[in-house]
Amino acid sequence: MLGHDGTPSRFGTEVTVFARSGRILPKEDADIAAIVQERLTEDGVKFELTVKSYTSVQHKDGTVTLNCDMASGEAMAFEFDALLVAAGRRPNVR
Repeated sequence: MLGHDGTPSRFGTEVTVFARSGRILPKEDADIAAIVQERLTEDGVKFELTVKSYTSVQHKDGTVTLNCDMASGEAMAFEFDALLVAAGRRPNVR
């Protein structure tokens, strides 16, 4: 399968990564995060990293719609077949 820009997608599907921090891997070194993002972009992954807030998620007829307010002030809606939410990490210290 091809990514959004016609390049082969490593994941076998179109993938979009959302973040509010303005970058991926915000706890890692900025140079390393930039390299990872560049490589994923080459693999067809799309990035939306200027989300101000996630306003709603709707599921209807097999389509998931994610509504976001962007840092630019624009409200945007994105449609997907599936949505994976990774909401953070908690250390396992047992």
